[in-house]
Amino acid sequence: FVNYAMIGTVIGHEVSHSMDST
Repeated sequence: FVNYAMIGTVIGHEVSHSMDST
């Protein structure tokens, strides 16, 4: 079982950090 909602949250969190660093 894969929790896609959690994966989406983690990816979104990482993207937010990436955007913040730019």
